[in-house]
Amino acid sequence: MPAVPAKELEARRLFYAAEVESRRMETFGAALEKYRTLLGDYADTRLVQLDTPHIARRSEGGKEYLLLTGDIKGNGAVRLGAHPELKSCWTCQEDVGHDRSKARETYVEIEFWALPQTGYLCWIFAGACCEETFTTYMQGTDMTGPNPKKSSEKVPYDVGGAFAALVEPKVKGLKRTHAQHGGEKQASRWEWIQIPLPKYPAGGLKKVRLMTENKGFSVGMALVSSVRKAPPRGEELKEELIRALAERPPLPSPAEDAPSDGRPAPSGRVVFSENFDSGTGRFNGGTSAEGGVRGTKALAVPPKGADLWGVFQVTVKETTAIRFKIKPPAGITSVSVNIWSDRLNENLRYHVRGLKPDEWKQVEFRLLDMRARWDMSGPPPEAGDIVKSFKLYYTGPEEARILMDDFEVRE
Repeated sequence: MPAVPAKELEARRLFYAAEVESRRMETFGAALEKYRTLLGDYADTRLVQLDTPHIARRSEGGKEYLLLTGDIKGNGAVRLGAHPELKSCWTCQEDVGHDRSKARETYVEIEFWALPQTGYLCWIFAGACCEETFTTYMQGTDMTGPNPKKSSEKVPYDVGGAFAALVEPKVKGLKRTHAQHGGEKQASRWEWIQIPLPKYPAGGLKKVRLMTENKGFSVGMALVSSVRKAPPRGEELKEELIRALAERPPLPSPAEDAPSDGRPAPSGRVVFSENFDSGTGRFNGGTSAEGGVRGTKALAVPPKGADLWGVFQVTVKETTAIRFKIKPPAGITSVSVNIWSDRLNENLRYHVRGLKPDEWKQVEFRLLDMRARWDMSGPPPEAGDIVKSFKLYYTGPEEARILMDDFEVRE
């Protein structure tokens, strides 16, 4: 393999650091600077030339954040629950108003990186059954308000501090108290609720904490924006969700001797393989199609995906890997892989981006490179875990089809 130019290696290290830092709000500002440096000082490198749109988009970050369940923190009696459209949400599982210490530790919390001299608006997509259940107590970075014991005096409403602001949203059509309608406290009504933010004196990491005392109060997502006057709804919201999910890319490898996609090639024996020359094989959800890599056949995968379940079993090791080739149509630039983890009780994920229309791409990644949660901010699998599933899917029109060929699981 020819030596990689020194400037190219510098660009890879900078890009890797930016991708890592962009996943954590406390280092998001440093990531913005690195993306801008890549565009300015490393524009002539192959890495930047191949990924200019992604890097440019990341360099303009910080204006708006659509925060999904995996981006929001739940604590105390607030735990992950199900949502019919968002799949998951944070829900308070019990009334805690009778226990002051427990109530203080039952909350949802968001954080974002504020740009200097920029004003923001914030909304949460929350669920409840009455105005009482929607009620929360708010704390946040740079927040102040009247002292409950001396209204003429201002005190800080810091996260984790002694004081908080009461947030009582008025939602049309709901009873004022739960006693007025009875039944179980639950998230039967979902609404965008505006959360007042202060004028931040400086940029940097900002936190907003909403404490709840009420069973049923739920949060599915949050929006922090410097460019909107109202949250998205209907089709616009669907498009924003698609965009937000697509913006959660995989981490490249900083390895100096890595191939062009930044990841080490897998090794080890083949545990399961399928070349689709005789049809769809053991895969569910796809159809046999002409146009395979060798002029034979391939698997045509619709947006909802194609999967394997229980047809192979592999133990996670350092070398355990997935390998396949894909060819997308125009308009599809990324795909996602899910593999179920019994130990974590959730999907491990890997996102493949930078796809070019009507060009085959060799995809290779180790299972240890996968992570839980949509943004891949969760834990990885552990050596010794047993894996026996695979799903490939993507966002696109119903009629879209990606071709997949030469699929292999290696141990």
